[in-house]
Amino acid sequence: MKRVGWTQGALLALGIGVFACGSRSPLSLPTESGSGGTGAVAGAGGSGGIEPALDRCASATAGPASMWRNCSSRDGRSRVPVPVNPRLTWAQGGAAKLGRGALTTGPESDVYVVSGKFNSSQGSIRRLGAAGGAEQWALDIEITDATAWPVFRSTGVIDVFARDAEFNPALLQIDAQSGAFATTNFGFDFYSGPPNPAVGADGSLYLVHSENVGTVSEHTFFSRVRSDGVVSWTTPDLAGLVATSTDTKLQSPSTLALGTADRVFTVVSTITAAGTGGIVLALDADSGAPLWQSEFLGQHLGGPAVRPDGSIAILLGPLEAARLVFLNAQSGTPTTHKLDFGGSAIHVITRSGDAIIATNEGKGATGLAAVGGDGKTRWTHAVSVRSATLGSNDTLFAVGSTLLGLDSATGATRWELAPPNPESCILDGALTSSSEIVAVQCDGTVFGAAD
Repeated sequence: MKRVGWTQGALLALGIGVFACGSRSPLSLPTESGSGGTGAVAGAGGSGGIEPALDRCASATAGPASMWRNCSSRDGRSRVPVPVNPRLTWAQGGAAKLGRGALTTGPESDVYVVSGKFNSSQGSIRRLGAAGGAEQWALDIEITDATAWPVFRSTGVIDVFARDAEFNPALLQIDAQSGAFATTNFGFDFYSGPPNPAVGADGSLYLVHSENVGTVSEHTFFSRVRSDGVVSWTTPDLAGLVATSTDTKLQSPSTLALGTADRVFTVVSTITAAGTGGIVLALDADSGAPLWQSEFLGQHLGGPAVRPDGSIAILLGPLEAARLVFLNAQSGTPTTHKLDFGGSAIHVITRSGDAIIATNEGKGATGLAAVGGDGKTRWTHAVSVRSATLGSNDTLFAVGSTLLGLDSATGATRWELAPPNPESCILDGALTSSSEIVAVQCDGTVFGAAD
């Protein structure tokens, strides 16, 4: 695969940086009440459109995939409905043993599949058509620890972490239509950090990056990179950015979440004399300046995720005694709810503010539970899943050993679909802009399903 440098010529050739990332895409969106869209432009008023104040992904991305992938509020909601009674429509591949696989979808029923061979740095990213799985382009890539979900941006550019021509970790930026690409590191070392960056309303990327990893000179930073590739700000080293009340060893930050006005939230795990803990940190989007921090004891298990009222949800351990914490976005003041079950992740924040959590008593994920804003358990579902997405029709789309559609109000199973090869696990699944399902299995099979 031929790689090109990050130059103005490459940008113009790809169309990167010459369109405003803040432009909205003409998607048919559901209303906030959950009914299907009728052709309204995203963020516009009228039938079928989500009002800007209610669409927390208003202009950062074009693809209506699971908002855990492409919406930087990390609330796990989708703009499209989950199928009512899906059946398998196509399948391809199945010859490879994958160590990783991740999917993102775009606004044209387009699907972007990242896969990596087992115990190998060799991988690929492919664009497929969701209707029949036809491959439209493919790129071989050298994967890194941060190679995961592609990020679809409103410019029609796909961002994914991979290695450049010199085998250095970099951000690969691909034209969604043609597969043409450029690589950049913005002057950063992308050796480690959360795998999918946050995307602001104007198309800016919010990134975690480290230098001199594994040495005594290791430092970690946060940066905002504008849509034209200019670094807007970089924070001081993490150790100098936060203030702790005890002698603390800081660990890597979590994935970033963006709230109102793109306020940046992250959770930094720590080890203190009192035990495992962490710091929830809020940064100003315009300057990167710290706004507040909130310390806690316990293992960081899930979040941050932005709730409809703007508060921040995180899940704290230990696993068998999990706590769901809501923090005020302006002050960081926490409200803590002790759960009556063990938990290990936050999958979804519903429109009413409930949290859909992976249950775990310390021996692996065992199912799902819905917890209200009052901390009370609404329902439990005893099937282990890798991920869950809430459709606009209030059906949960869950990926486990099979694909499941669950009633988000009760946890009851609405439908279940086995993959083409039931002997192979499912690595990932996503909804498309036309409410189809695409998934990838551990043997390399990619398949589609629809009503």
